[in-house]
Amino acid sequence: MFSMKECDIIKSLADGDEQAFILLFHKYYPVIRKMRRTFRIEGMDKDDFDQEAGLVLIKSAKHFQQGHRASFGTFFKHNLKNRTTDLIRKMNAKKRAPKVPLVRLDRELESLSTKLVDYSAVNPEDSALLKDHLERLYQVATPIEKEALRFIFKLDSEIHLDHGAFINARSRCRYKYLLMDKLTGLI
Repeated sequence: MFSMKECDIIKSLADGDEQAFILLFHKYYPVIRKMRRTFRIEGMDKDDFDQEAGLVLIKSAKHFQQGHRASFGTFFKHNLKNRTTDLIRKMNAKKRAPKVPLVRLDRELESLSTKLVDYSAVNPEDSALLKDHLERLYQVATPIEKEALRFIFKLDSEIHLDHGAFINARSRCRYKYLLMDKLTGLI
């Protein structure tokens, strides 16, 4: 039905060989392409379908038994068809239907810049002001407060203050900073 070489490749794939995966994936890619064209799955592009097909290929190799009358190609094709049918059923299930239609980010890139805000982005002006204020704070700090500040900003890996002295120095630094600068939004 099929050669011993193909049987060895299938066994290698079942054992996790990447080269065997690449070889079999390219060999059976026409089956994958035909299945992708036959069944349209909402929200799944070519790469997503290829990834699902790769997972089915690995699972098929692990469960394939040589003694049966079906070839590996037929076994894989049936498994891929079953998986595709499962994905379609899952997408069509009413209880899993999204309330808002799915939006493809790569198609809506220009309009998304007005809709999305990156809250993690740092405003450079605020960053420069904060740096300036912290430098001024460091200039007016006592030696104990300077040691606490170096530890807080990870300039020193160890601190030579006891816990209470550190907490007091940190509180004094915060108080001095607030007195020095009324821009508490930067803290």
